[in-house]
Amino acid sequence: MVKFLKKNSLAERLETKDNLPQIAEMVYLLALAAYLISNFIGGTMFSVYVSKELLANIAELASALVAVKIFVVDRWSWEKAIIILLFGLLFWGVYQRSMDPSFFYYFVFVMGAKNVPFKKILKMFLYLEAGIIIITLIAAWAGWITSLTIGRHDEATIRLALGMIYPTDFAARAFYLLVTYALYRDFKFNLPEYIGAIALTFTMYFVTDTRVDFILMLLLIILVAVKSQVFRFVSFLNYQRISVLTFAFIMMNIVLAYLYHSTNPILRLANKALSGRLTYGHEAFKRYNVTLFGQIIPQVGNGGVHHGAFDYFFIDVSFIRILMMLGFFCFVVLLYFMWYLFKRYEQLQLYSFTIALLLVILSSVIDQHLLELSFNILFLSAFADLSDWQRNKVKALQG
Repeated sequence: MVKFLKKNSLAERLETKDNLPQIAEMVYLLALAAYLISNFIGGTMFSVYVSKELLANIAELASALVAVKIFVVDRWSWEKAIIILLFGLLFWGVYQRSMDPSFFYYFVFVMGAKNVPFKKILKMFLYLEAGIIIITLIAAWAGWITSLTIGRHDEATIRLALGMIYPTDFAARAFYLLVTYALYRDFKFNLPEYIGAIALTFTMYFVTDTRVDFILMLLLIILVAVKSQVFRFVSFLNYQRISVLTFAFIMMNIVLAYLYHSTNPILRLANKALSGRLTYGHEAFKRYNVTLFGQIIPQVGNGGVHHGAFDYFFIDVSFIRILMMLGFFCFVVLLYFMWYLFKRYEQLQLYSFTIALLLVILSSVIDQHLLELSFNILFLSAFADLSDWQRNKVKALQG
C-alpha cells in the first residue's frame, strides 16, 4: 500500500509529462512578472489610483503559484522541503511583525527560481521594466498621473520624478536597469551600447540630480570597459576576502550611523557625502532598539504628494533598514546569503556576477531598494540555472 501511494504521488505522476519543466518555468516567469508589476506600481504615482489591497493580493497569488512549483515540481528532498517551509513561515512571521513583506516574497522567488534559466529571468525583467518605465513616463507627460518636481535646499536645482514617487527612485531604477543589462550581456558592450549607457547615465543625472547613482553608473561603464583586468583582480581576491571586506564595509556603515554626532567633523563630512543618511540612521537607533524578528517603524518620506508640513523620518540605507525593521535574524540571514552568492560565483568563475553584486551593495548604502524585486533581481541567481554564462566562458576559452 505504501509503495502504491509513493508511485502514485502527485509529483511522480506529474513527472511523467515531458513538458512539465517548461510549464513550471512558464508559471514561474508569469508569477514573477505579476509580482514585478505590483511592486513597480507601488513605487510610482499610479499607486494613488490602485488600492494597496489589490497589489497585496497580486503578490500573494504570485507567491502561491511559486510555492506550488517549489513543493510539487522542484522535488527538493523532504528534509530540505521542511527547512524551506519553516524558513518561509518564519519570514511570514517577520512580515506580520514589521508589516514589511520584502524579505518573505524575495525568499519565495529565490527558492522558486531553481532550474529556471537566469538568462530568461533577466530578459523578462529588462523588457518588463523598460516597458513599465515608458508607460509611466508617457502617463506623467500626458498628465494622467502626477509628475513631481523637487528642489534641493538652498539650491536652484530642479529634480524631476517623471511619474515615480521621488527623483532618487527614478535614478535608482536606471542604475539597477543598467546593472541588469550589463549582467545580461556578461559585461560585453559594443560601441552603440556604450553610447546608450553613457547617454542614459548623463540624462538621469540632469533629470534627477542624483549624484551617487550617477557615479555608480559611470563606474559600471568603466568596469565593463576594463573587465578583463577587473575579473583577474576579483579572481585574485577570492570570495573569502571579498566577503570579509564587504561585511566590514556594511558594519562600518551601520556603526557610523550609530555613533553619528553633528559635532564630529569627520562624521559630518561623511554624512554630507551620503546626503544626510547618517542623521536618520542615527535617529532610528535613538528611537528604537534592534529586535530579533522585526518591528513596525512608522516613517514618512519625501516621496509622493504631501499636503502641508510633515515630520520627515525615513531610513534610506538598506542595511540599517533591514536590521531595524526586519530584525537581527533577517540581517544575519542576508549576510550569509551574500557570502553564499560570492562563493557560488567564484566556483562557477562568474566574475561579472560578483561585480554586479558589489555594485548593488554600494548602492544599498544610499537607497532602500536592496530587497525590492522590481529594482534588484540579482538575488534570484542563487538557485537559478546559470549555464548560459558558463557556456560563454567555454566559448571564450576555445576562441
